[in-house]
Amino acid sequence: AQGSSIVDLKIIHKTAMAFLCPWLAAFLFAIGSNSCCWATKSECAGTDAACLAGDDTSLLQARVRKGFAQEGSHGARQAWRSESVTCNVSKVDYCIQVYGNRTAKYRFVLLHGFPDFGQSWMWYLLPEMRKRAFSDDFQFIAPDLRGVGCTQSPGRVMEAQKEFYDHNNMIQDLKDIWKHYGFGRGEMPWVIAHDWGAALGWNLYFRNPEMVAGFVGMSVPPMYHNQLKQLDPRLQAIDTYYDSFKFNQHFWADVITTPLYGHNATGPEAFAVWFPGPGRRNDARELFSHPHPESLGSHIMWYQYPLDQHSSDDGSEPRTQCDPEDRDISGACKPFEEKHWPLAGYIGGAKDFWLNPKRMACCSSRKMPRLKFDVLPTDHFVPHDDPASVSVFIEKMVLDPDELSTLHQFCEGPNKTEYWTAETQSFCPAGGGKVEPNASYYEDCKKECPVAVGALESCITSRLGRTATMNGRCVASYCKNIAAYEMCLRTQPACKFMTDFSAAYGVVVTSHAFLNLTICNNFTQAQLIGLDGQLNNDP
Repeated sequence: AQGSSIVDLKIIHKTAMAFLCPWLAAFLFAIGSNSCCWATKSECAGTDAACLAGDDTSLLQARVRKGFAQEGSHGARQAWRSESVTCNVSKVDYCIQVYGNRTAKYRFVLLHGFPDFGQSWMWYLLPEMRKRAFSDDFQFIAPDLRGVGCTQSPGRVMEAQKEFYDHNNMIQDLKDIWKHYGFGRGEMPWVIAHDWGAALGWNLYFRNPEMVAGFVGMSVPPMYHNQLKQLDPRLQAIDTYYDSFKFNQHFWADVITTPLYGHNATGPEAFAVWFPGPGRRNDARELFSHPHPESLGSHIMWYQYPLDQHSSDDGSEPRTQCDPEDRDISGACKPFEEKHWPLAGYIGGAKDFWLNPKRMACCSSRKMPRLKFDVLPTDHFVPHDDPASVSVFIEKMVLDPDELSTLHQFCEGPNKTEYWTAETQSFCPAGGGKVEPNASYYEDCKKECPVAVGALESCITSRLGRTATMNGRCVASYCKNIAAYEMCLRTQPACKFMTDFSAAYGVVVTSHAFLNLTICNNFTQAQLIGLDGQLNNDP
């Protein structure tokens, strides 16, 4: 759908289409496909009466690309359609997976993370939601976010990507999508989100609370990530992949999405392992590769920006961005007051290696004591690993929130010792506090493992110069010595904070996980050195 034009069939009268579409829809559904009905300004499913009625004031144009259907775990047929929606302001063409219609009693917009896409919500969460009290009276709207799947990407032109992934631009897209699907005063959707989608969702929640009926974020806490990763040495070690992606986007994007040396691109195969279930790995590999093969590289572009784009630097104010009409007489955003904001919930994965709630959840309880919370026995990919428990949490959030515990109750109860770290406690007074980056741990470790930490900083994380450093030659050297580097970091006392033996990947720093998955284990030394000539990425 990338770059395709939206056909405006003005020669077809709306009343004729309103008459023909239901019959065409019934015929196509009978043979196993969902239908599409062309309208003057928007595309509608055959059962969507509101859409069939037409709306000349719609800010968007849409067309249904093709339908999907699958058998649910309880034998009932589940069908959803894939729509292409072009936003009026940005002109970005979105792929959006849709289940149900706008007459549903409960409506949800779902925002995916990295590496993921809109369709996986239909694979994992949709079957479980149909078992809950919502029955079939709900709607799912799950976009592929900017640059992902078949949503428009700026391609490999780095200059075009500088502002493309900024959250404020993406929130403007969501405003247009909201208008297209009929959300307005008095009827707003629940927003369900994971990982980078949750970061976008929290920014939306604090910036434009009037756009949501309620919010559930998974894996990413609502605030303080920016501050805690400077204070907590373990978070610094885990965060090495973040810096590596942020400063070396071009290298990573080209290496993992380009077929090299006669082999398929390594990224789609590597990241498809996080999609459990029959055939899902193949489906994910295909969606990572088409229609634009740089899709996974687009995910990496998100790392230009911090997870939390809504809080002040000292953490004292969680709301620093808002629309002009939401500012006070001084021009500042009206302050966050939880009791006046929509209900919010947060689900963490107990085995999450990247964003473990034990290191960052409880700090948020100081600003959001009413925040509903649950921790599930999952890894980072909570909606993939335990969609049944996620659906139960959502059901309670919507229908009976008093059944859920708050984050404050969780953190001040029997979990206090385990979930409040010394670093967290030192930073999280009620009013926030000054953040002094804790660099001594890195420096002490560097004294004991100077070669390992030096190579990490000068090639992989670009920590020294804060500019791109990865190239084929230095990565070849790093991959050759990665086992020796890890051995030093594991055995030297000052480097303990960089060690996590419980991690699923058995790695020391998270950048090693991605290096091994996509690069070190897939190329010979000669091929790695040759990447500079193939990709012309030598900084």
